[in-house]
Amino acid sequence: MKKIVARDGFRGLYRGLLPNLVGITPEKAIKLAVNDSMRGYFSKKHNTDINHISLLDGMISGGVAGFCQVIATNPMEIVKIQLQIATQPTPQASGSLANSTLSNSSSMLVNQSVAAVKPQNVTALEIVHRLGLKGLYRGTLATLLRDVPFSVIFFPLAAINTQLIHSTFNSKPSNNPANDRPGFFSVFAGSLVSGVVAAVAVTPADVIKTRLQAGWNSSSSPKQTIYSVGKSILETDGVRGLFKGALPRAMTTAPLFGIAIMIYDLQQRFFPV
Repeated sequence: MKKIVARDGFRGLYRGLLPNLVGITPEKAIKLAVNDSMRGYFSKKHNTDINHISLLDGMISGGVAGFCQVIATNPMEIVKIQLQIATQPTPQASGSLANSTLSNSSSMLVNQSVAAVKPQNVTALEIVHRLGLKGLYRGTLATLLRDVPFSVIFFPLAAINTQLIHSTFNSKPSNNPANDRPGFFSVFAGSLVSGVVAAVAVTPADVIKTRLQAGWNSSSSPKQTIYSVGKSILETDGVRGLFKGALPRAMTTAPLFGIAIMIYDLQQRFFPV
């Protein structure tokens, strides 16, 4: 982070913000709506409350949600990463990128990786035009390998933690399920804790995905695969290399999901479907 601020100022920390803002809304909308729909399906199928479906059903619901969200996630992230790089690397720069030390979250990783490369002014629209529709979905498999496991872990764990926190702090339980709904604190806290666990668990997949998509900044870059990138990281930094940046990733992802789930719960209370 110090290197980024020293080179680009505080504005460098926000490079790639626009596609993130544009993409985050449909991404979260898809993820939350699909998960809720799947949980509702299993709830009706087994004639049980939507908050008390089985762990397996919760994992399936989350997995389907994670799969569907990639429609919005992959274009958003590849444009964000390319904006953060904002370079046309020379062969020497590409070598620097390939051998750089990973530091994840994505923005930290990318900016650190290209610290030696002179940035150029590139807009999101220029990147979209250059990549085309096919290019926007490069690395989809790598994104799926991160987002599906994240949702498989996060959603059922969030439901369990929310109910656990609610039952722990609720001194007046009710026999009426409508009156015994977890409050905002329980929803936020349960989602926050679950977000930390899920974010750390899928950090290796995020590290590989970001390195992979960052490596496509130039047609002259050597072709990389999920396997080759993972192998390179293990050979260079060992298993610890796959978890570099786990803390900042958890610090950013967990509050984001805590707030998103809390707002979604608020919307359901006032605008029930």
